[in-house]
Amino acid sequence: MLQERQKTIKPILQKLNELHLSPITYDSIKLLYKLLQTYIQTGERTEVNIPFIEYNCTIRGVLSNENTWVKLETCKNDTPVMVA
Repeated sequence: MLQERQKTIKPILQKLNELHLSPITYDSIKLLYKLLQTYIQTGERTEVNIPFIEYNCTIRGVLSNENTWVKLETCKNDTPVMVA
């Protein structure tokens, strides 16, 4: 199960890297990484809702065995930007 969860979040990490969203640069991304790490270790379902002030958006998503996804949802309008 641990390897499956690692495989599940790999596209999320790749997209964050592609978008140059680093946990070193942004505290919100650092918090997301901590949630991802906890999910990998425990497999516990986690809802993601992290304000990302630098980009005027919110990081939203679900980490679970059934469905894992994360997106950047803009605060100005209803058009979300998918991360993975």
